[in-house]
Amino acid sequence: MASGIENNYLGTDQGAGAGGRAALTRLDRDVLSVPGIRTVVVTQGLEDIVAGHDDVDIDNALGLLRDQLKGWGIKVVFTTLTPCDGYSPCTTEALKLGNDAVPADFDSGDHVNLTSDGYSTISNAYDLASLGPDA
Repeated sequence: MASGIENNYLGTDQGAGAGGRAALTRLDRDVLSVPGIRTVVVTQGLEDIVAGHDDVDIDNALGLLRDQLKGWGIKVVFTTLTPCDGYSPCTTEALKLGNDAVPADFDSGDHVNLTSDGYSTISNAYDLASLGPDA
């Protein structure tokens, strides 16, 4: 099963219509409520960086997310952020992390979110046998 939480911050809730509840706030509903979940792939953080959130706060939120998931026996895989060159909210700070553009055939049109084929290409790169819970 693949599911995603998008357009939100890691640890800071946003108002309605502006991204909604933070990933940490939605963890119970969107991850822990899924029967049999064994692995979560985390690609969060770009929206936090674009919004100017402090790197210490981002690191702390990612650590808390990792610790909570591991506490439930769920393996956590952190990925790099998607490129944001051409994404209108992208900041100079975010571009310092890597300013490559999303490949055109994987660009959903906003220059930051991928198409289904783009996400499939990334997911096919994982060794699924290694993504079960840690022993």
